[in-house]
Amino acid sequence: MVRFAAHEQLCRSLQEKTRDLESQLAKEMKARLQHENRVAAASAKPSSSFSIFIPKSDSLDTEKSRHLDPPS
Repeated sequence: MVRFAAHEQLCRSLQEKTRDLESQLAKEMKARLQHENRVAAASAKPSSSFSIFIPKSDSLDTEKSRHLDPPS
């Protein structure tokens, strides 16, 4: 009878550990999904911090031609 009680106690303990690990895994998966959703949402909308200023092409062409002219 003692062996049966010890075995039953071991099974309950393992079941409890399994439930705890499943709960922890579910929380981690939820946090990961939330993080991935935030990253996806942030990358989907344009950010002004990454905008690039492109000058007019006329001013670039004029500037380049000044530098490329041979000296007189």
